Amino acid sequence: MVVAKPLSSHVHSLSACDDSDIPQASLPAPQAVLDAMRTLQDSGANVSATPPITAVALGLTIYQWDKPFLVTFGNGTSSLSNHYVYLGPLLGKTAILNSCTHTVLSVPDVNSRGFDVLFSKSMRCFIWNDDGDLIVEAPIDKENRLYYVDLQLLLLEDLTPSGGCTDRA
Repeated sequence: MVVAKPLSSHVHSLSACDDSDIPQASLPAPQAVLDAMRTLQDSGANVSATPPITAVALGLTIYQWDKPFLVTFGNGTSSLSNHYVYLGPLLGKTAILNSCTHTVLSVPDVNSRGFDVLFSKSMRCFIWNDDGDLIVEAPIDKENRLYYVDLQLLLLEDLTPSGGCTDRA
């Protein structure tokens, strides 16, 4: 079991925008990288999303969707995504959005891959794989009452559920 420690509580809001101007591959400021590595759990997001600096910081390949994809969030905002990165078996194809300052984990998208996410009355978030193994346990951020997990904990390849993964076309 991996226990995630709470990270900085600074939260940026997501707003509707187009991600057509993916930045050139240059190393971002250290705080921007730390913010991007904070993964916020969003039960209302239709797909996981991340800022472009995640791809740069992790040296990932950026792919283009076959057609632009509308990403919606639990707070009612949406953004058009033209690009994605693959963030492992749990997050899968993750939309790149300039409007994101943190990585957003889409709970329904993760559920479709065979993982369970639970927000408990003890103010903790748990993620289990299909075999029932606890992958992550994270406390609520007491300042803003949101759940964050370090993105690097979610990128491990051995998180794959035994029943196989599904992924967006």
